[in-house]
Amino acid sequence: EYKNPRSSPGAAPTLYGRAVWTDTAADGRLFAPQEKRPVVFVVHAAVGQQEDFISWRLRSLAALGYVAFAVDMFGSDRAIWDSHKCKDIRMPLYEDRSMVIDRFLAGVNAAATRVPVADVSRCAIIGFCFGGMVVLDVARSLKLHDDLQLAISFHGILDGPKLYDPEKRPPTEIGHITRPKVMIYHGKADPFIPRENYDAFVTQMNGLGIDYTLREFDGVGHAFTRPEKITPSDIRGGFGYDARVAEETWEETKSLLQKYLLGLR
Repeated sequence: EYKNPRSSPGAAPTLYGRAVWTDTAADGRLFAPQEKRPVVFVVHAAVGQQEDFISWRLRSLAALGYVAFAVDMFGSDRAIWDSHKCKDIRMPLYEDRSMVIDRFLAGVNAAATRVPVADVSRCAIIGFCFGGMVVLDVARSLKLHDDLQLAISFHGILDGPKLYDPEKRPPTEIGHITRPKVMIYHGKADPFIPRENYDAFVTQMNGLGIDYTLREFDGVGHAFTRPEKITPSDIRGGFGYDARVAEETWEETKSLLQKYLLGLR
């Protein structure tokens, strides 16, 4: 638990993060009990960080030798399955994107001060759906550009919030942003990204000079990494698990983490 720096309706004064790591990696590497290791911050989707999918990703990343830290953006000690409550708690974050940054940075500070094996000077951030939006906001904010090596968005919200417009940045920043490397995985059949928002996103990223790669997948909808998104109602709603794309993007994510956090090719 750590302090919520920005209050909003429905959010507790406390944020509830989780850190997972192991002293034996899946490839056989052994770590001393207090040995520092890179951190991968994981940002949750619309229901919060206390759900099975996020737990699965945390364990997967810890097995690869990272500290996996689930950042809480909602100020809730449990997943929020009620759609109305979930929307109400997210809305202030959509409306004030600076709150997104402040809550994320609170998680970074918690990892740095409360997790003895976390080396936040070597960190990456990955996020899913709503969490993908957070990833892209953090990358555009430049708040961690000295430490954040890699930012990966899975089926995230693509838009161009005024907060990050290039004309609001000092001229010395534009075109001189060397970190982080940003990877965006996007389903071209995702109905939650209007074309005008997509265009605004691409224009803004290009205008900022951020080093990004946008990988798009034909016929793939929203939440393509989520194995449970297979019901007829999910498909009608624009959701849909795609096993091939989910595996391909996760394997590439592991390679990118090795490259940017461990210096391995």
